[in-house]
Parts: sequence; structure tokens; C-alpha cells
Amino acid sequence: MQPHIANKPQGRVGIFSPWIADGKPGIFTPTGDFRTGEIYGLVHGMGVTSGSSRFIVEQWLLMKDSVLNPYYGLKLTKLPDYLPLVEKDTIHIGKLFWGFGRYPFGYPSPSMAAKDFYDWAVPIVAPKVNPVAYGFGVAGVHEGIPPDHLEGLGGNPIDLDTEGYVETFAVTDGCRFTVFAELTFSRFTNTTRQPFFDRFERVRRFVQANDTKSCASLQGAGTQLGTASTNDSPRKKYRDWLDIIKNWTDAEVSYADGTVLLDDNFTGEPMDLTDLKKQLAPLLAPKK
Repeated sequence: MQPHIANKPQGRVGIFSPWIADGKPGIFTPTGDFRTGEIYGLVHGMGVTSGSSRFIVEQWLLMKDSVLNPYYGLKLTKLPDYLPLVEKDTIHIGKLFWGFGRYPFGYPSPSMAAKDFYDWAVPIVAPKVNPVAYGFGVAGVHEGIPPDHLEGLGGNPIDLDTEGYVETFAVTDGCRFTVFAELTFSRFTNTTRQPFFDRFERVRRFVQANDTKSCASLQGAGTQLGTASTNDSPRKKYRDWLDIIKNWTDAEVSYADGTVLLDDNFTGEPMDLTDLKKQLAPLLAPKK
């Protein structure tokens, strides 16, 4: 769920996941050789502050099916059953590689705002003619190991017996990063009175955790490129996922407790992402 976010001091910027703190696009691919031009989709994230609270906002444009004819020289391939879309037990033969701070073909990408990413990425996956899922994630960011119970920003609460899928990534420079997501998406009903959320049909709870100490070298890394890979998305209970984090040695943990909203019928229509705090205010407001 990637130089300085929201004027946050350099010494504490690690509270944001390293690959989104710079607001750089990333690519999902089947191999670590990005020069082939084969991608499963495009991803972007950035940090946002609201009062004293900190959040990460992520966007995914993911292929729902493979495309025979290349676009812009790229091979667009269906995303296998990995997060954020996986909803069934699957044994993967290969890996999912996440190149962050990269354009397709592996070239370094500059930081960009959420709207700039959207305007750049949509023509690449061409959702008007290709089957594409659009995911929008927002998560509150906190220090420490995630608690036993999480209410979150919407969707279902998570407790110790909640079942879900886990991805634990091997990341550049030994950075430790892992994700827990509930087993399936639920139907989403927009109760915020904010038209921004009308496009989304489904919602899913997720929690990300990373060791800010082992990920420190990726913070504010400028043009440095990063790569993460995962072998599988095993099914686990939330308590078992917490045990993974508690067994990290010499770690300084931060976590992001959030929600993924999904537009399954995405066609790439213009979307207002110029003022994220205004758009997200109804969702981020404290519960009464």
C-alpha cells in the first residue's frame, strides 16, 4: 500500500509504506525482467493527511483478461489470482513482481499526483476496449503492531478469527512488507452522499504492515528503483498473519488499516482526483 509526504519530518516518514511515499507509479509483471513489456496492471499510491491523521491512497488498474494485440508495445496479461483481486485458493507456479518507481519496460518514473497517474495510466490499459478492473484503496496509517480487532474505514470489521488471504513480499534491500485481506469482496453501498463513490460496486477490507527500520533505505530514495515479489497468496486467519509480524526480529512496525473499493465495469471515464481530502472526507470522518 511509497521525498517527504505532507510536510512530515524525514525522520518519521517511514510511517508511510516506502513504495508509495514518493507517489511514483508501479507495474505488476510476471517476471523481474521488466524489459519484456508484459504487465498485469499499473499501481500508484501517495500519502495524505487529514488533521492529525495520516492515510495512504492507492489506485490499481488491473487486467481482467489477456489482450491478444499489444497496446503501446505492451503485452497486457490477465492478473493471476493475487491480491487485491484473489477470491479463491490457488497454487501459483510463478511469481508476481511489483516494480515500484517504474514505468512499463522498467524505466524510472517520476512522482505524480493521483489525477496525473489516472490520466496517464488509463490510455495504456484502454478500458473502453479491454476488460479492466479499477481499484481504489484508502487506509489509515498507524505505528505499532496491528491490534487484535480493527473496525477500519468501512466494510467489515476484522478480528482474530477473520479468514483472509496473505501476501508477504520479498522487497529490495530486505524491506519487510506483508498484506492481509478478507476472503472476498462484499457489496458496496454508497452512504456518504459523495458522488465520487457511486462508481464502486464492491468493497474489501485489507491491512498492510511493514518494518520501517528495514525499509528505511527506500524512503526518499529519489530515482532508485525497487522490486517486490511474492510466490503465493495463502489462506490464513488474521491471528496467524499477526504471528508473522510478531516474529519479525529487531523491527519497528507500522501498519495501514484500510478498504479497497472496486469498479468491475470500469470504462475509464474522467474522475475528479484533484482534491483527495475533499473527496474522501465522508469516508475518513471519525465514527460517532
